[in-house]
Amino acid sequence: MKKNIENIVKIHFVGIGGISMSALAMYYIKNGFLISGSDLVENNQIKILRQNGAKIAIGHAKKNVPIDTNFCVYTSAVSSFNSEVVFCKSKGIKTINRADLLGEVFNGYKYNIAVSGSHGKTTTTALIYETLRHSGLSPTLFLGGEYRNDGNLHIGDGDFCVAEACEYKKSFLSFYPYISVLLNAELDHTDCYKTSEDIFNAFSLFAQNTRQEGVAVINEKLTDKLNFKKNTVTFGFDESNTYYAKNLSSKNGVYSFDVFSSNINLGTIKLNIAGKHNILNALAAYAVAKQFDLPHQTIAEGINCFKGVNRRFQAFECNFTNVIADYAHHPTEITATISAAHELGYQNIYVLFQPHTYTRTLSLMADFACCFNGVKEVAVLPVYAAREKPIKGADHKSLAKRINENTSCIALNSFGQASSYFKKRLNKNDLLLVLGAGDIINFCAPKYLN
Repeated sequence: MKKNIENIVKIHFVGIGGISMSALAMYYIKNGFLISGSDLVENNQIKILRQNGAKIAIGHAKKNVPIDTNFCVYTSAVSSFNSEVVFCKSKGIKTINRADLLGEVFNGYKYNIAVSGSHGKTTTTALIYETLRHSGLSPTLFLGGEYRNDGNLHIGDGDFCVAEACEYKKSFLSFYPYISVLLNAELDHTDCYKTSEDIFNAFSLFAQNTRQEGVAVINEKLTDKLNFKKNTVTFGFDESNTYYAKNLSSKNGVYSFDVFSSNINLGTIKLNIAGKHNILNALAAYAVAKQFDLPHQTIAEGINCFKGVNRRFQAFECNFTNVIADYAHHPTEITATISAAHELGYQNIYVLFQPHTYTRTLSLMADFACCFNGVKEVAVLPVYAAREKPIKGADHKSLAKRINENTSCIALNSFGQASSYFKKRLNKNDLLLVLGAGDIINFCAPKYLN
């Protein structure tokens, strides 16, 4: 999108280092816009944006906003009292929420696919993208994580766009997809959803945003909980579904299965990522691909090419034990990750867990207390606050005490302390799971694992 210099639109991003915000900023850089922004801390996404010409400040202040900015983008996690947002409004500069701007981009594609779910949406979004890419459709990708081949953004040259649709503060309602994918729905983001009914109502509204000529691809377990019954394709393990899995087999936790539809065996799918839960993610991707009349063999090859996204059951080199890091930060996700780890055959499994947000920690405390069953020991780090202030009773020591009622658990205060602790306990026959959605991935650096 080439422009004369005097006509180039200048966009300022508040919270530009976020995984979704950085993808959107890069999209506009690639289309010839001038980008500025700010965030509270440095990260790899900011480094990449700077390398591509973005001017980014660390810390929030009105001086960070160029005087000739055309409009300002902010995330849902940014307060309405943010100094840069307030400044832009005072100067008559248009402000827009990240979800709304991404929606404008996404809704412009003829065949747009939005992937929602409380769990698994990053993996499934990338899986759908890889399947369509392998089929030669050249899709655009907006991802809430880093796909190992294409990062969090790939700009295709076709009519297809695959985007992760986050339910936080109902931001996914900015999307009007040709295909909406609903993987699952469970109480989470308890700072904005108070009950399971609130969650199901939000996902129902998301399904209703599916374009009239499109289709909603829905997990069988959700069909009775959503207020949406038309234009649906279902997937699961039950034979009543449009697409269902049978004849499961696994080797070291990596599954193969046959896809059936109307009692017809369509063929075999061989995954390249561990975990039984990924069968459902693959079925969702299969169902999406079938809406474009792609042949089974092409879909199967695309799914088999997929080797996962960063921080999803990702192995790291370590001198004293075996390490796998995963983004799991909800009790259901933790249970699924531990289940996948057990199939690998390690002697003992240990967990280093960083809780994510105080509201989630407090609201789901009882579930966290029970979700580590089957591991040798859990160590809990301080809560990653993200956008929140501390809440009494939601600290890591309180959580560790509750977990210890069911599974041996200790509270640790830092990455360094955790490194020293596990070096004394683990050997090459053991496995350490590093779990959490905050900065716990930094624990996987050589300084802690060597």
